[in-house]
Amino acid sequence: MSDQDKYKPINCDYYDHFEIHAMRKTWLKIEVKEESTQTYYTKIKTLKTQSKSEYATLLNEHVIRLDQVLEMVPVDMDGSVIGQLLDKIDYNHWANELIIKVLADQEITEDMSKTCSHIFNAMDIWNTRMRSKGYNYNIWQVHSKDNWTEIAQATYLSTVAVLSQHDTDTLIHYTNLAGENHQSSIKDIILHVVNHGTYHRGQVIQLLQQQGLKTVSTDFINYSRLR
Repeated sequence: MSDQDKYKPINCDYYDHFEIHAMRKTWLKIEVKEESTQTYYTKIKTLKTQSKSEYATLLNEHVIRLDQVLEMVPVDMDGSVIGQLLDKIDYNHWANELIIKVLADQEITEDMSKTCSHIFNAMDIWNTRMRSKGYNYNIWQVHSKDNWTEIAQATYLSTVAVLSQHDTDTLIHYTNLAGENHQSSIKDIILHVVNHGTYHRGQVIQLLQQQGLKTVSTDFINYSRLR
């Protein structure tokens, strides 16, 4: 290992900031020098020391060495567009997890399964449009509820990755499922995805009520109280 590659210990006060942000699950803008300089909008999941070097595991399980962090700034969640979008993405994921949990131990109908799967499929389609990749799922593809948690987590992280790679005003050119060409900004797409999820989660809750099954509240105001 060259001297340039050796870990350069960070001071204790700086390390305390990493610990506090990890504990509080703060949204951060982190700039890190890896093979090239990378910028992430992320949270710190865990901190660890290994072979006398200190590391942080980010939201997407990517591991960074703390002495390679060039800048770490908490995101202004109220006063910035990026902060408001990250908050809505968190809300959407929180609400999806509640729906998954309430359905996990109940006998659900085909309509419930189809509607929940549709929420995840739509998220994936919009993510792949923003990231210029091919679709992973068809819009009405039905997934086993055993796979919902994994799919929901993957689509959540994919949306977060978009915000690390593009400006929120970036225009995305795409062809919709009807074959029509359109362009929309990333911030409008993300708000659409959250609104779309809210609409269909409401449908699932209505179906549960009709069947006399256990329901859950996914209202944004409940999320805001918890956060």
